[in-house]
Amino acid sequence: MSKPRMLFLTIFTMLVAGLNFPIGKIALSFGSPFVLLAIRFVGAGLLMLPFIVKRPHPRSGAAWLKLATIGLFQSALVMSGIYLSMQTISSGSSSVLSSSNPIWFIVFSFLIFGMRYRLLQWAGVIIGFIGVFITQGLEMQMQSGFWFALGAGMAWGMATLLSSRLG
Repeated sequence: MSKPRMLFLTIFTMLVAGLNFPIGKIALSFGSPFVLLAIRFVGAGLLMLPFIVKRPHPRSGAAWLKLATIGLFQSALVMSGIYLSMQTISSGSSSVLSSSNPIWFIVFSFLIFGMRYRLLQWAGVIIGFIGVFITQGLEMQMQSGFWFALGAGMAWGMATLLSSRLG
């Protein structure tokens, strides 16, 4: 892929990802979080349909179960946590908390699969948690949105872990 095309796609992806939270927050004034999720998933499915129709699909029930499990964590839990969180906290706070997924990936891979990490990596986890705490104004928000967004980050970390483990 050419460098200009890669640069364009990178900037486009950053723009779409960056606008996702403020637009979602605005859209919440017009509908419930689950209506917005339904619109988002149906729209995404229709956009992807031409690209996946000709690709091979899983043949076994176990393979479909793996896909469904990853989809549950990656899409349903993450996005519902994000939209539910934005009812009581800002879109910026929701973005930061739900993007804590790399931290949760390390924590869950250690707790569930016994992965061993070096001291420097654990220092990164601690620094990451401190960074999240600082971005939240050095206080724990006890609104339900805080917990939904943090749960979205956890679900995203778990989805990443499952994707790497299940293939």
